[in-house]
Order: sequence, then C-alpha cells, then structure tokens
Amino acid sequence: PADIDKIVVTASLDAPGATFAGTEPTATVRGADDGVVIATFTPPRLGNETALVTVEVYRRNGAWKVRAVGQGYANGLAGIATDFGVTVEEP
Repeated sequence: PADIDKIVVTASLDAPGATFAGTEPTATVRGADDGVVIATFTPPRLGNETALVTVEVYRRNGAWKVRAVGQGYANGLAGIATDFGVTVEEP
C-alpha cells in the first residue's frame, strides 16, 4: 500500500536466554518477482544480543531501498518493539 514507507526485518532466538554470540545470522532480500538476491547482510561481532534489527526496507522518492542495520538488543523483541513505539505489557 502507498501509505507503507518502511519495513523493519527482525530476528530473535527461540530458546529462552539464548544469545546470538558466536552466530552469523544473515539477512537476504530477494526480488518478489524473480527471487534474485538484491542484498545480503551479516551483522558483525554479535554477543549478548537476544534480538536484532537486521535490515530496513524503506521507500524514498517513490523507490524501495534496503539499509543494513545490525542493531542488537539484549532485552529481546520487547526492546525492539519499545523503540518503535509499541507498549509491551508482558515479557
């Protein structure tokens, strides 16, 4: 839809207390029509992060762009949600 201007891609681990230390999660963005890889990004030096914002897909001047982010959060998806204005009532 025309009123959407940003999509944030996040990652978290399923196991309670698990961190991204020693892992190399890679975000891959592919074209919707042909599946061709547009961009890949592997965040460097991960440690005690339990959730990540990996990439943002955003609209600028009518065109979609991809930005590598790699922002880690030690407080899980609740930390990401809070940064984007979502109120989290339960852990």
